[in-house]
Formats: sequence, structure tokens, C-alpha cells
Amino acid sequence: MIAILEPFSDQGHVNMFKSMLAMDNATSNVNGKIWLFWINDLTCKVLKNDEQQITCEINHTEAPGTYIKTFVYAKCKDYLRRPLWDRLLHFADTRDDTPWCTVGDFNVITDTEEKLGGIPYNMRKSIEFIGVIEACGLMDLGFNGPKFTWSNQRGINFRIWKRLDRAMVNDRWLQIMPHTTITHLPSVGSDHCPLLMEMAVRPENHIKYFRFLNCWADQPEFTETVTNCWNRPIEGHPMWIFHQKSKRLASTLSFWSKMQFGDIYAKVRDYEERVRQAEEDLIHNNTEEQRTKLHGINAEYIKFMKLEDSILKQKTQLQWFKEGDGNSKYFHALIRGRRRRLFIHKILKDNDEWVQGDDHIAQAASTSTPSTVMKQIQGIMADFFWGWRNDKKKYHWSSWKNLSFPYDEGGIGVRTMNDVYQAFQFKQWWTFRSKQTLWGDFLRAKYCQRSHPISKKWDTGESQAWRLLMKNKHTVESNIQWKIRNGSCSFWWDNWLGVGPLAHFTQNSNRFNIDSVSEFIENGHWNMPKVLRVAPPSQVHNILSMQLQLQQGLPDQAVWKLNTSGLFSVSSAWNSIREKKEKTKINTYTWHPKIPFKCSFLLWRAIRGKLPTNEKLLSFGMEPSDCHCCHSPGIDTIEHIFNSGDFAKAVWKYFAISLGIQTDFLPLRNMIMRWWSVTHNNEAHKLILQSTPIFICWNLWKNRCAAKYGGKQSNIARVKHLVILDTFKLLHTVFPYISWPLRWNMLCNVIEKCTQDTKVTAVQWTKPPYRWVKLNTDGSALSNPGSIGAGGVIRNHLGEIILAFSTPLGTGTNNQAEVEAAIFGITWCIHMKYNYVILEVDSQLLVDWLKNSKSIPWNISSQIHQLHQLVTQLDQFKCTHTFREANFVADVLSKHSHQIPNPQVYFNSQQLPKLAAAYFQQDLAGMASFRRRKLRRIKEPP
Repeated sequence: MIAILEPFSDQGHVNMFKSMLAMDNATSNVNGKIWLFWINDLTCKVLKNDEQQITCEINHTEAPGTYIKTFVYAKCKDYLRRPLWDRLLHFADTRDDTPWCTVGDFNVITDTEEKLGGIPYNMRKSIEFIGVIEACGLMDLGFNGPKFTWSNQRGINFRIWKRLDRAMVNDRWLQIMPHTTITHLPSVGSDHCPLLMEMAVRPENHIKYFRFLNCWADQPEFTETVTNCWNRPIEGHPMWIFHQKSKRLASTLSFWSKMQFGDIYAKVRDYEERVRQAEEDLIHNNTEEQRTKLHGINAEYIKFMKLEDSILKQKTQLQWFKEGDGNSKYFHALIRGRRRRLFIHKILKDNDEWVQGDDHIAQAASTSTPSTVMKQIQGIMADFFWGWRNDKKKYHWSSWKNLSFPYDEGGIGVRTMNDVYQAFQFKQWWTFRSKQTLWGDFLRAKYCQRSHPISKKWDTGESQAWRLLMKNKHTVESNIQWKIRNGSCSFWWDNWLGVGPLAHFTQNSNRFNIDSVSEFIENGHWNMPKVLRVAPPSQVHNILSMQLQLQQGLPDQAVWKLNTSGLFSVSSAWNSIREKKEKTKINTYTWHPKIPFKCSFLLWRAIRGKLPTNEKLLSFGMEPSDCHCCHSPGIDTIEHIFNSGDFAKAVWKYFAISLGIQTDFLPLRNMIMRWWSVTHNNEAHKLILQSTPIFICWNLWKNRCAAKYGGKQSNIARVKHLVILDTFKLLHTVFPYISWPLRWNMLCNVIEKCTQDTKVTAVQWTKPPYRWVKLNTDGSALSNPGSIGAGGVIRNHLGEIILAFSTPLGTGTNNQAEVEAAIFGITWCIHMKYNYVILEVDSQLLVDWLKNSKSIPWNISSQIHQLHQLVTQLDQFKCTHTFREANFVADVLSKHSHQIPNPQVYFNSQQLPKLAAAYFQQDLAGMASFRRRKLRRIKEPP
């Protein structure tokens, strides 16, 4: 059936359009403003029509019963629409029991959210319409597609959108056809969107899942029924027992409810009829027996009424109904409304493809993440961030996605829900693989009895929890490595070698191969014949080169490679998932922990054009306003307010001159970068160069808003004073021990003359005690990670060289170089039979690791373990920290390692490189070096 409103064509052309549309029948209302067309499958009888509506009684060959439709084309003036409202009210009163739908152009909206653009809407125009909707008991069907159905088609700055077209139905319609939907189609050749109404009759062949009814717990037999069912024994795994008992209890309760209560709704209707009949019998035969019979039937009726109300309250999820508020008709209406809203007609996939049909929707819904829920949560967070005014959301000047970057990448440090959601999914796989949990044991027992989890794939019919694990496993596994302790991890599927699962390096199917690493180890060493026979040829060398450090009794340990500690963290997972941008100086300097967020965020918005100035307000269809800082007409723009206007120029010039910064005109971004590129003398000078542009922009904006909205006069002196005051507060907070002046030129003079406090310490190498040797080592890395090398020197109690070394180590990190240097030196001490050793290094981290006072990074844990084992071979051992100035010999030798292809060993000072030999002579003579270190603290000028 097709309805055309305001056809802009003569009424005599109806039959011509009927043929063009391939319809069988046609009619129109009295003034020809509403045309109806339908096919022979429909029987349409016009009940009433006037200038604003046509009401029809309709039957369809495939739909049971008769239903009424009112097609509306309302007048533009509110007083002219009143006859239409009267007609709708009259029809609602006379046909309350008939399914009724009214659809069309009502030329009025019901909420301010249904209009965009133009002047604010006056809701008094809609009071009559809203009252008619409520009085008629109509419910808006909602819509799919664009939000608005009408546009005035004017220029972009003067365009207005409204939702004037809608469809509404009564409760009886919802009861008969709860799955009716409205779709707003694209408006082509008209200022209105066509409305597509679809009335679907869904077959009642869906699975009825178990639902616990609260009213059961009030029955005296309930507890006994549950206890008897639950206590019946079942053999098997604890999770299997729990699953089977729950399944059996659901079946038992369903059967018990059916036997105890039957069909409660049918019994209510049955007892309703029995009460009516008993009342009539009492009227005709007023005896005590009939009265007793009526009371008995009434008691049963009330009992089932209470049960019905309890069930309906639970279904509608109404918590505010109190005992005695039972209204079954109202409950049923709510349930039908909820069912209609919950009915899913189609799903839009990630590739913008629509999925339709019950079976296809069910399959797609069960394998899709709840993106709508995450968008709603993200929207709530965005609403909270941008704020509300008069119960309305403020405009979101930037999307949450653009905000969701670290400060130095142009964001404000928040995160998107999708990234957080995926990071927690990664955590779920990590927990499944690295820990023994009840749910993990259950999933392994259910899906991985004969194969390894890495080799598994998700199959149809398996749980959604398992599907999500399978979806993320490859990404997460690439960041997991296994540390061999007792060899319990899988030889083929766990990444214990650091190159990924060995199963990926062979053509053979190892899906069901559950060999562990321990099966390839014999007496603490690799079983070479078995490795050569079984392992992939390309990885044999890597396997045999791997040093084993077995710890019997301890299972192999999973290591999270994205965290130095080896432990999983959601933040590291999030950082691997999220979109990344280039780090820039302007993004980094916009933020400072001591500068208020609101000031930095204002600059962030100004640089990106996210402020309500003329260039933005014009796009909203609003009239441009004059500048409120210097009263220049029509140029209230970001550049003018913050930089190019006479008012802003005067402010920038005042503050720039005292700091020696050029004041010629530049765009705002370039002007700020000029300030932040000036070379600073000390930390206070650096802070003022960073903060002053932020405070200038903040107070220029405050001045503009105070003049525009607060009725104040724009005042340069006030802006200057506020900038100085903000800067003074910041300096006093960061450097409270200095007396800062409040005059700008004096403040700049003091800051530029402040000096950085320097700590000077005399440092010298000391000889070891008698019978002891001292081993000084150092590691060197050209980049981190990059080419690394080690150097060291062993000296006796006289300070004489016993041995020195310089050795390249390949590629790695600076920490690896430090540890390998210590291992190399300790190994030489043991080889030369020196059992009293002092290890002296300039790495405090290495000292802490050897003393177990700090957690050891996973990537050097095996080297630290090796170092601990070497130390146990010494009679006595000490590890101390020294400054680099007392470790110059080892430092020079480690740097020298980058210039040689192979390790070099020196046995006297004449063999040392020249610079190392010079530092050795300085140490031998007991000469001190001076360590100078700039402190963060600054000194006030005299």
C-alpha cells in the first residue's frame, strides 16, 4: 500500500499514477492532498476522510483480523490542526478495541531534539499535539535511518531540519503486530523523507529459555524441591558436576512450576469467569452455601492474580510498583512496548553490509562484539567530559577518538572503549595461558583434551567465551615467551625459543603432538640425537645454542614481552593495540603537571580550531558577532582573539620584550613555537617560557568571554595582571624557596639571573683489601637497543693489573651489556683461582638485581641467574656501586669494544689502549676525579 501526501498534481491524475505504480486500486481525500494506492491482496474501506486525514479499514489475505489506518496531512497553523485532533480523539474513544495506526505528516514536533538549526523551538506550539497523543493512548513507533524527515532546503547557513513525519499505534496494534517498524528513506525530489512501514509477523517457534520466577521462592515446597534435586549425586569434574546440576535443576523447577501452577494467565482468565458465574448464582440463590463457594473461588482468583502481577513486574523490570498496585493491562502494554523495541530487524556489519532475516541476524549477533554498548558508554563519558547546561548536553567540540591519545601525540590522555575492551580480552588469554584457574581448567578440559590451545580453532557450536579466546590468541601469543625452568611447556606450540611455535617451521601436522621440552633434555643438557631427529632443521642450531638453567620443581614461566618485568599489564596491552601518532614538541609542551588542565586544554582547542568563534558559529547557521576585545566588526576569530588582533598583539608584545623574544606577527601555532624554542638558562627560565603563552591565551579568552557574556569592558591592564599572577603562582608552587617579584620586568630579570644548583663530589678508585681482588666492569651500547660491548679490569690489593678485557657482544640493550660484562669478569676470576672478589660497577640497577632488591627484567633474568650461580663458586663476594668517574678504565674498555671484531685480553698496563692506560695510572696514584651534577634546584641571584 502506498500513500502520497501533497502530490502537487490534479486529483484527476490519480488513476494515471495508479497505473504507473502498478497498483490495482486508488482513492483520495476530499481536497486531493492525500492519495492512497493498494493491490488486490488488500481490502481497503474508507471510513472517514476530510481535508487533513483519511481513515481506512484494512484487511490483508495473510494477516488475521481487521485493522484501521489513519493517513494524516496536517495543516501548518496550530489552530487549523484542531479539527484533526478532535477527529483523532473521537476515533480513539469509539474504536478502543481495534488495532489502529495513524501515520503521516503532522507538521509539529514533540521534542526540541527533533529540530536542528534556526531559532530555538518554542514547545508551547506542541502542547496540544502531545496532549492528543496521550489522550488517544498512542505510542510512537520510532524509526530507523536519518533523524529528521523534513528540511527547508535553504543554504547551508540557514538550513533547518525537523522530524515532522511519524507513525503512532495504539496498544491493541502492539498486541497484534508488535514487530511493526518505520524506516526513514532518503529524500529524493522532495523536502520530506518517505516513510517505509513494515509489519512483520514473527513465528512463535523460538526456544523458550529457562527463567527463574521470584514468586517460586514464596512457595513452601520450593526449598525442599531445590534441595532434593541438587543433592542427587553426579560423578565427574567439579565444573562438570556444577553444570549438570544447574541444568537438571532448571528442568526440575520448570516441571514443578507447571505441575504446581499450570498456565497462570489462563487460570486468571478461568477464575475471572468462575467469579462472575458465582456472583450471578449468589444473586439468584442467596444461600450460605453459595456465599462460601464465592469466597473460595475469590481466594483462588486473588492468589493467581498476585502470581500474575509478580511475574509481570519481573518481566517489565518495574521496581517502583508496590504491593496492591496490580494493573495487568498496564503491565501487558509495557511488555508489548519493550518487545517491540527489542525486536531486531537488521544488523549493520563492520563492512557496512546489512544482515536481515532471523537466522542470519542470530548468527551475526552471536559473533559480534557489542559495539553499540561501547559507543553508548563512550558517549556517556564524552557527555560528562564536555558537560551539561540546563539539562542539555553541551556541544562536543572534538570526537572522543581525537581525544584518545597521549598528551605528546595530540590527545588528552583518555582511552577509547574499543581499545580498553580488547586489552582486557588480551588479559583473559594471558590468564588462561599463564595461570591455573577454575574456568581455565574447565575450558582446557572441554576443548583441549587431545591438542594444545594454540593449535585449536573455533568451530560452530562452541561457546562465545572460547570464540573470543581463539580470536585473540595469535596476537597475544606473539607477545608471550616461555622461560624454561623444568621444561613443562610444549616443545611444538609454546614460544620458548623466542622465534614463535616450532610447529610453524615444519610441514608436518603437529596438532595433536603434546611433547614437552623436558622430553628433549637429558641430565640437564639437550638430547642432541633426539633434537637432530625431531626438531625443524632450521631451528636445530638455535635450540642447541640455548643455555639451559633448569629449576626442578618449578613449572615453566610465561613472560609478557611488552613489560620489562615480564608480567602482564593492561596498559602495555593497550599501548600495543591503540592507534599511534607522531610525538611533537607543541603537543608535549602544551601540558605541564603544575599548569591547570583547563588552561592547557584551552590552548589545545585553540590550536585545533575547536572554539565557538565566528568561523565555527557560521557553520551552525548563526549570525556572526563582532569582536568583543577590540570591537572590530565581524572578525571574532581564533587568530584575531589570540594573536592578530590589536588587543592580543599588545599583550604578547608586553610579555615578549622582557624575555628578548621577537614580536613580529606570526600565526598562533608559530608564535607559540617561537616561545618554546628559545634556549633557557635554568629550569625556572624553561618553565616561564613554557607556561606564559598558555596563560596569555587563557586570559585573552577569559577577557573575551567576560566582555561577550558577562557585560564587562575589555581591559588590557587586567589581562596583563592576571597573566603575571598566574605565572607568579606557578613559580611559587614549583620553586617556593625563592622570593619572586610581582612586576614582570623584575621577574624576568630574576629568572634569567638564576643559576642551576650544581653538586660537586670528589671521586676516586680505592684498592681492595689484602688477598682480595677488585673487578671493575662496564657495558656500552651505541643505541638502546643496538650494538653492545663490555669492558673490565681486575686489580689486586696493590692496584696492579691482573687482567683487563674488551669484548664485543653483538646486539642488545645497555642492561644486557652491564650484566654480560660482569659475567665475563667473574668467569675470569674463577678461572684464575681468585676466590675473594669485589665487583664494582657504576650501574646501581645491577647492584640491586644481584642483591634481589629490585625485580629483574625478563629479558636478562637468565643472565642474572647465571651470574648468581657463578658467585656461589667464590668463597667471598661483594658487589658495590661507584660513580662513572671512578670507573673510567672499564668505561674506556667497553667503548673500545665497538672498534674491535673479537674479544681482547690485556695482562699489563702497557697493553691497554692509551686512554685506558692513562686512567689506570691516575687510579694507581690515588688521584681523585670531580663529579659535577646539575640539580633541579635553582639558586636565587645575589
